[in-house]
Amino acid sequence: MKDIAKKMTLRERYDAICAANDTATRRHIVNDYISTELREIYDNDSLGYVKWTGSTTDLVELCHIAWTSGSFSDIREGGVPFSAMHATICKHLHCEPAKNPYGVVTRVGKRKDTTSITDRYANLILNLHIINPIALDLWFLERSKSTFQKPKK
Repeated sequence: MKDIAKKMTLRERYDAICAANDTATRRHIVNDYISTELREIYDNDSLGYVKWTGSTTDLVELCHIAWTSGSFSDIREGGVPFSAMHATICKHLHCEPAKNPYGVVTRVGKRKDTTSITDRYANLILNLHIINPIALDLWFLERSKSTFQKPKK
C-alpha cells in the first residue's frame, strides 16, 4: 500500500482516507501524505516565497513523520540526518528551525492530552473536507502584490 499511496494525487488520497474503515489505515495514508508533501518541499528550493505560519512544534512533528518514513534516505550518504532535513525544510519555508528538534520530538512523544498532528490532519480531511491540510499553515506571496495571501481552495 505504501508504494501505491506515494503515487496518489491529493484528491485520490482524500478519497482513500474517507473510505478507510479503521484509524490505522487513515494514519498510514495521512503519514504518507505528509512524507510526500515534505519531500516535495525538501527537493524544491524554487517554490517562490512560501512561508510556514504554523507552530514550530507542528513543523518539527511533520518533519519527524516524514523522516521516519524513510523517504529521506540517500543511498550515497546513507540517509539525511533529521536535523539537516528539518533545517533545509525550514530554509525553503522561510522560517527559523527549532534550536533542538530532537528535544521537540521527545516532548511531542510524551504528550498525553494532545491529539497528534496525524490525527488532526485526518480530522480536517474527514470532517471539514480539506484536501491539503498542510496548506493551511503556509502563506504564499503573490507575485503582483507585496502581501502574503492564503492559498485558494
